[in-house]
Amino acid sequence: MPRRPTNWNRKKILALELLDEAGSATAAAKALSVHRSALYRWRNSRKAWKMQLRRRLTDATSTHQLVLLVAFAILL
Repeated sequence: MPRRPTNWNRKKILALELLDEAGSATAAAKALSVHRSALYRWRNSRKAWKMQLRRRLTDATSTHQLVLLVAFAILL
């Protein structure tokens, strides 16, 4: 069975990001021309999505810490 193109996975990730940001499944679905129920299905079935969220939070924390270190270095 052929695999879906990578762009499809990117579309899923973008859709889930829009869902998180907008908070409205209807708006996110309209923006990407997908059915609203697909967003919920993707959100509920994507274990990798949860892992990516954790990674993004860790990266954001690391970036924030780096900015603070640079700011302190400049002030000293």
